[in-house]
Amino acid sequence: MRYKIFLDSNQVYNDKNGRYDDPFGQSIPELKKFLDGHSLDNVKICLPELVVRERIQHKLDLIQGAVSSVNENLEALKKVGHTQKPIKKRTDYKKTLNSIVVKFLKKYDVQRVPTPDIDAKDLIERAITKKKPFNDHSAGFKDTLIYLTIVEDATEDEADVYILCTKNKADFTDEIIKEFESQTKKKLYIISDIVSVQQTLDELIPLELHLEERNNKIKNLILNHTGDLTSSVNSTREDNGRIRGYAGALSLSALYNDTVSVSSWDSPYSTRKEEIVGYNFKNVELNRIDELKDGNFRVGITLHTEIKYKKGEKGNVWQHSAYDDFSPGAIWAANSDFMGRPLNNKDFEIKVDCNPTSGYFNIVTIV
Repeated sequence: MRYKIFLDSNQVYNDKNGRYDDPFGQSIPELKKFLDGHSLDNVKICLPELVVRERIQHKLDLIQGAVSSVNENLEALKKVGHTQKPIKKRTDYKKTLNSIVVKFLKKYDVQRVPTPDIDAKDLIERAITKKKPFNDHSAGFKDTLIYLTIVEDATEDEADVYILCTKNKADFTDEIIKEFESQTKKKLYIISDIVSVQQTLDELIPLELHLEERNNKIKNLILNHTGDLTSSVNSTREDNGRIRGYAGALSLSALYNDTVSVSSWDSPYSTRKEEIVGYNFKNVELNRIDELKDGNFRVGITLHTEIKYKKGEKGNVWQHSAYDDFSPGAIWAANSDFMGRPLNNKDFEIKVDCNPTSGYFNIVTIV
C-alpha cells in the first residue's frame, strides 16, 4: 500500500516576522522525522502548488512590510541627527524565496503537486450549488482547488490512500469523500492536524505504536494544567519590549502597546483603545509530540484563549484595516480583524515537557 499526505496552508503556516527565510515552519520537518523514524518509505508528503505559492507570497509580503517599516523609522530618525540611507527595495525577493522553497522541499522529500487544468464552468457550478468545500457564504475557493488537485493526482498516481491534513475539516464532508472515492476508486481521509495524521498512519499500516491512547493521556495531562498555562500566559505577556496583547490591531504601532484599536458601532472611523488585561482559557490543540531520551515528552500545543478587556463591550465593536480607510465598504464584520482573525480571541504557541505516567509537567516556552 502506498500513501500520500497532502498538507493545507493552515498546517504549514509560519507567521514569524524574523524568519523571512522559512515559509513552512516545523510541521513538515516533524512529519518527515516521524516517517523516517518508522521507515515509512511508502508514505509521501505532498504540497499543492497553490499552498506553495501562497506561502511564498506571505513571506514576500512580510519582507516588503519590514523594509517599509525600517525606512519609515530611518526617516523619523533624521530629526535627531541620524543619516542612515533608506534600504533600497530589491526586485529579486521572490526569486530568492523560490530558491529557498526548492531546497526545502528537496531536503524533506516533499512532492510539489501542480494545480490541474480546471474547467471554469465546473468551478462556477460548484460555487453556485455550494458543493463542498464551498459553503453557504460562497467561501471555499482555495479548498476546492486543493481538493481537485488531489483528485487529479489520484487519477494519475499509483498511491492507494490519500490523507488531507487541514484545519478546515468541517468543509470536507462525507459527500466529498464519497465523490473522491467514486471518481478515483481510492480512499481519502480528512485529518485536522499532524498529530492525528501520525495516529491515522499508526492505525492504517499498522505501526502498533498505540499513538491515540498515548496522545489522549498527554492531552488529558495538559488539560489538567490549563490553570498553569493561562497563568503563565498572563504573567509573561512582555517579550523583548513587545506586549503580548496583540489581538488584531489597526496599525503597526498597536503591536507595541497593551491595547487593541477598534471602532465603535456609531462611528466606524472613530477609533478608541481597548486595554487588554489578560486571557481566559478556551481549549488546547496538540501540534506535535516528541519523545525525549529521558522518557518524557516535548509537546507543542496551541493554547486558544479569549481576550479579557479592561473596559468596553468586547462584542460590540467594529474593526477595519488602516489600509482600507478610503472605503466604507471595506469595513469588516464585527469581531474580526483585517486578517479575518476573531477580535476577541488570541492563540499562543507553547512547548511543554510532560509525562502522563508520572504526572510531570513543565512549561518550556510561550510564543
